[in-house]
Amino acid sequence: MKKILFILALLISFNSFGQISILDDNQLYDKFPNGLVGYMDNDGDLLFDGEASENNISEFKNHSDFSEISYYDWMAFEGKMFESNSVHIQYYCDKDGYPISMKQIFFKKYDEECDCGIRVGTMIKYRRDGTIKSIDHIK
Repeated sequence: MKKILFILALLISFNSFGQISILDDNQLYDKFPNGLVGYMDNDGDLLFDGEASENNISEFKNHSDFSEISYYDWMAFEGKMFESNSVHIQYYCDKDGYPISMKQIFFKKYDEECDCGIRVGTMIKYRRDGTIKSIDHIK
């Protein structure tokens, strides 16, 4: 059920871009090949100086930032990082720092005038148990 909702969210968002009508994980990675990951605190600040990922989080168990983990952030870009369209997926983490369930997903379209990403399409927020908390659509 979660995968169906995830795909539905992506379809709605990509239809806003008008580019992809059917999407799977491979298409997501193909569309947005340049990604970054990081652990964030409650204020959205990057932890571990950006060095931790889900692949090496166990190495940071004794780090002072470990207790500050709020969520795991994955963002990926169509082209140049921070200067192209992007997808942003945030995950809740378990007590060991591993991503366990989606927290939210949203898309940004790069605007050359402001040199920034502007949120577009649908943003879906989830509760920790995987149920949908809210769905917001930008027109």
